[in-house]
Amino acid sequence: GKVVRARLSDALYFWTTDQGDLPDLAELEASAEKFGLDLKKPLDQRMARLDHLGVTFHAKLGTQGERVERIKRLAEELAPIVAQSISPLEEEMAGRPEGVAAREAPASSDRDGASHPVVPTPSVAFGDISPSRGEIIALAGRAAVLAKADLTTEVVGEFPELQGAMGRKYALLQGEHASVAAAAEEHYKPQGPSDRVPSDLVSVAVALADKLDTLVGFWAIDEKPTGSKDPYALRRAALGVVRILVENNIRLALISIVGTASDLLSFFHDRLKVYLRDQGARHDLIDAVLAAGSRPISPLEGEMSAKPTEGGAIPPTSQREAPPSALPGISPTRGEIGQSPNDDLLQIVRRVEALGSFLDTEDGKNLLAGTKRAANILAAEEKKKTAVAETVEPALFREDAEKSLFAA
Repeated sequence: GKVVRARLSDALYFWTTDQGDLPDLAELEASAEKFGLDLKKPLDQRMARLDHLGVTFHAKLGTQGERVERIKRLAEELAPIVAQSISPLEEEMAGRPEGVAAREAPASSDRDGASHPVVPTPSVAFGDISPSRGEIIALAGRAAVLAKADLTTEVVGEFPELQGAMGRKYALLQGEHASVAAAAEEHYKPQGPSDRVPSDLVSVAVALADKLDTLVGFWAIDEKPTGSKDPYALRRAALGVVRILVENNIRLALISIVGTASDLLSFFHDRLKVYLRDQGARHDLIDAVLAAGSRPISPLEGEMSAKPTEGGAIPPTSQREAPPSALPGISPTRGEIGQSPNDDLLQIVRRVEALGSFLDTEDGKNLLAGTKRAANILAAEEKKKTAVAETVEPALFREDAEKSLFAA
């Protein structure tokens, strides 16, 4: 009893202290101006102090303040793209604070022929956010600025496991928008395979920005996972990006963020494979879709294209040499979905679902049988060392069926 009372007394003291003014406000004015902070608000003071103290995020990636600048810029660029995914659902989602509405998903099939959706398809919600582009960007920027502010609070200093949760409570106490407050806690999600993904528009934008900044940054300094070693939890971050995009139906041209780091895009594909296999998708279908997607994709494929957004970006060839304050960013001249192979993870998932559904039909089964027969014939001829022509010669056709097949 005494131990519990003592800890509760400490917690109350820390809570009260966090609501008071810091003693060095004059020294924080430059940081406050940089981030547009109001030094009359306790959480704003803590963010200003985080920047002023120059707390290191990583020796090669700069300070926490520099990282917050990057996350803010990227979150503001991502927010309209996230909003674009949900705009058709404005009426459907009205009045749903949590914003998750299950919708029927395309079906795939397992080896026994049983149809099932590859992944659930909830969608991001507006909550009480106005669909105004300007407000969405402003809320995402404000949320990104305050997302790490609780790191310097007394409560989080004593109870690190409350990181994010305290940021949310303190943001609400000082009158922040509910979505800004929610993002302080939810931008860390998902923290594991069983953890839910954020669904609020602002939380999604900040969560994606936070994880993408981490991945692009550590890739830029060549600190990649090797074997079983993953000291910066980059696999978890990549899986988080995969789940947020897929489970919220968000289409994003990842190549606009990862730039020339093609092996980072492959890293996302590896995490997507793991995720889809856990959802019951056939590995051969996933591999087939990724192999087919290695060719350039027409911009006309898919339901919609991401619109270029305003904001800074790094040149495609300068990522490794870029200063910490300028790592990720969506370029106004790049970022069109479909311009680069397999950079839209949601499109990959939908193709896996569509391929599974087609192969479950009579036409699909017939096509698969014909393909296998043709492959077997070619393999047999190869063993006989028969030369196979590189092109088809229609003049050699004898049957009408051959001509019809070629014409099709």
